[in-house]
Amino acid sequence: MKKILNVRLSHLFIEITTSTKLKKKYVFGRYILSPLPNTSIFLKKTNEIFFQHFVNFFKPDIVHTTYYNHNINTKKPIVLTVYDLIHEQISRDKNKPLLPKKKAIEKANHIICISEKTRSDLIDFYNYPIKQTSVIYLGSDHLKNIEPNNVDLKLDDKKYILFIGSKEKYKNFNFLVDSLSKIKNQNLMLVCFGGKEINIDKNSKNLFNFEIKQIFGNDSLLKKLLKNALCVVNPSKYEGFSLPNLEAMAIGCPLICSDIPVFREICKDSVIYFDLKDSSTLTDCINKILNDEVFKAQLIQKGKERASMFLWDKCSNQTMEIYKKFK
Repeated sequence: MKKILNVRLSHLFIEITTSTKLKKKYVFGRYILSPLPNTSIFLKKTNEIFFQHFVNFFKPDIVHTTYYNHNINTKKPIVLTVYDLIHEQISRDKNKPLLPKKKAIEKANHIICISEKTRSDLIDFYNYPIKQTSVIYLGSDHLKNIEPNNVDLKLDDKKYILFIGSKEKYKNFNFLVDSLSKIKNQNLMLVCFGGKEINIDKNSKNLFNFEIKQIFGNDSLLKKLLKNALCVVNPSKYEGFSLPNLEAMAIGCPLICSDIPVFREICKDSVIYFDLKDSSTLTDCINKILNDEVFKAQLIQKGKERASMFLWDKCSNQTMEIYKKFK
């Protein structure tokens, strides 16, 4: 039976799982939520040193990295998970092409991509052989057995639209704000869950015609927000998959998202799509959810059915099949 070294890089230490049939697990290191500023190079080098130590110590038959280690020293097969090629795409759009993952990708014997779009981008940017790639989707059922948080979020029983995660430029947060400003509904709020803290003016309702509230918390709180939201809006320009989309559909929250290829691949017809070139199309989608309860109920049902096709057991079983190829 093979010994597998599965590596997940944290901000400081490497979290490692060794397993036989994935039933035994040993975890080393810890995740630091708030690393010191200007320490990224130091932390990267520290991760690489610890990584190499554990490779030498465990002598695995397979090394599976879920981030980009450029200095692996092993003769054993390397499996790499690639989530997206967003940096490559953005740099190309700016006519300043970068290939930051090149060394790590060249070392990999097999690459797992989390969507067909990611695999297509991988081949496009790095000319990696398609025969050495697989597409394995992530799961949607990780919130299933989590109890929703009962904390009072002090939303004053207002209807709210939920935005999840980072507000980096490609996430297109300002596009959402602009679209919401066109909706004439005094009882509507935008709730942002997670991501970096943003400066929100206490008089945001006077500025935007709606109130913005930012909330931080765990999966239990996220589930509560999803169960009670009017809808989730994802206006991103680029993604490799988008787990928040699946989370919304799985919990039964209507989803509105940008019309980009990866969302079409993952969500199919279980969401409403809007045109990234026209903010009024997002406004129309939100109004549709606000005013058509029958359509909203149909969308929720379609979302649940689609999300049920993405299971973590399926993801892990397909990953194990990749390991078995290396005998």
